[in-house]
Amino acid sequence: VTMYNMDAKLKYTESIDNLASRISIRSLTQKDIKKGIKEAIVKQGKRTIAGFECDEYLSYHINNKGAKRPRVLIYATKGLALPKSMEIACAKLTDCPPGLGFPVRLQICESITDKATKTSGYRLQQMLNTNKADPGKIDDQMFIEPTGFKSARDEMEIMMGAPPP
Repeated sequence: VTMYNMDAKLKYTESIDNLASRISIRSLTQKDIKKGIKEAIVKQGKRTIAGFECDEYLSYHINNKGAKRPRVLIYATKGLALPKSMEIACAKLTDCPPGLGFPVRLQICESITDKATKTSGYRLQQMLNTNKADPGKIDDQMFIEPTGFKSARDEMEIMMGAPPP
């Protein structure tokens, strides 16, 4: 993946795996694994989103006593007929398991407690929502790298448009 700052004429390239390693909305941490926490992904049903039939999955973290904590609702479609490499990259960049299809909607299950009633539950927080997806041909010219860009050291330099002080 290459990011560009068009005004500062800077570019920064990072691998999909390096970017994905910093994204964690579902995956278990090393601390979780040491505590014996496991993950389960359960198919819940189907739903149409942006005109595509999607499978709905719920990711749970399960502690060593069997208590389940919902983590993420994943809606994925295989209806976009993407190249396998693109589907895998999208799964990695959204912290979804590969093989489910293209992630169309992601909702994080956020633990909450009502202060007045002291009851606890979960609130869904939208992380990704696809409103429209149209099939079409992408012009190969879009993948030609622009010239005249200097390499940035990191993402911060790309966002700021200059090296940090």
